[in-house]
Amino acid sequence: MFGLELCNASSPNASANSGKGTSVTGGHNAYGSWVQLVASTAIDACLMCVRIWPTSNSSFRTFTSIGVGSGGNEVAIATDLYASSSTAGSNYTEYWFPCSIPAGSRVSAQCCQSATTDANNVTVILYDGTFEGFSGVDSIGVTIGSSIATDIDPGSSANTKGAWTQVIASTPRDYCGLMVLPGQNSTNNFAYTNPGGIDIAIGGSGSEQIIIPDMGMVAAGLATNANSATPLIMTPVPAGTRIAARAQQGNTTSGTRVVGLALYGVYQ
Repeated sequence: MFGLELCNASSPNASANSGKGTSVTGGHNAYGSWVQLVASTAIDACLMCVRIWPTSNSSFRTFTSIGVGSGGNEVAIATDLYASSSTAGSNYTEYWFPCSIPAGSRVSAQCCQSATTDANNVTVILYDGTFEGFSGVDSIGVTIGSSIATDIDPGSSANTKGAWTQVIASTPRDYCGLMVLPGQNSTNNFAYTNPGGIDIAIGGSGSEQIIIPDMGMVAAGLATNANSATPLIMTPVPAGTRIAARAQQGNTTSGTRVVGLALYGVYQ
C-alpha cells in the first residue's frame, strides 16, 4: 500500500478550452515548441496523470511528450503519448504512470500531429507519496514522422485472432512494465462491431509468447468513447526483446478493421 498527496496541476484555460487544459499546438508530423504546463512543482512527485484532449471535430492523430526543465532545456520523461479524434468529435485520452520529478521543477508539453492545423489541450496532475523508483516512459511502435502508431490487422475472419505484427524488433532498454493504448489506424478510419481484444507477445517470429492477453479496445477518437491507456502492467521486458501484437474483432471490412497500437515501456 502507498499513500498519495495532490501536488500540483497545470492551470486549465477554462474560458478558451472549457476546462480541458493548456492549449499546445503541434507541428505537422514533427514536434512543435515546448509549452509550459506547471511553472514550479510544489513537492516531489512520484506519480503523473496526463490528460490529452484533441481538438474536436477534426479527424487526426496526435502525440504528446512531457518534459521537465527550464525553457530551452526541457528533457522528455514521457514520450509520444498517443491520442486521436474524428469528425464526430473527441474525448480525452488519459495516462497514469510513475515518475520522478523533484520539487521546484518546470513541466512542459510538446505535440506532433497528422493535421496541419489544430491543437491539443493538455493537463498534467502530479502526486507525491511512497510510489518511487521509476524514471520515465518510452513509446514503442510509434512513427513520429508520419504521426502513426503500429497498424494491427485482425484479418478477414470475425472474432478470430489475426497474424502477429511486429511492434518493435529490439527494445532499447529494460522495462519494468508496459502500458497498452489502441487507437486510430494510419488512415484514421478504425471501427468495430464487437468489442475486440489484443494480445501482446515477446519472442522471435513464429515463437511469440503472450505476456498480456486479450486487452480490450474501443473505437478510439469517436465522440462516444474516451480512450485511455491501460494501467501499468508489471511484466518485465528485458532490453533487446522483440515485441509483437495480434488482434481480433467483429468488423471484417478491409481498412476499417485495422487498429493502431501504441505501447509504453516504464523504466527505472
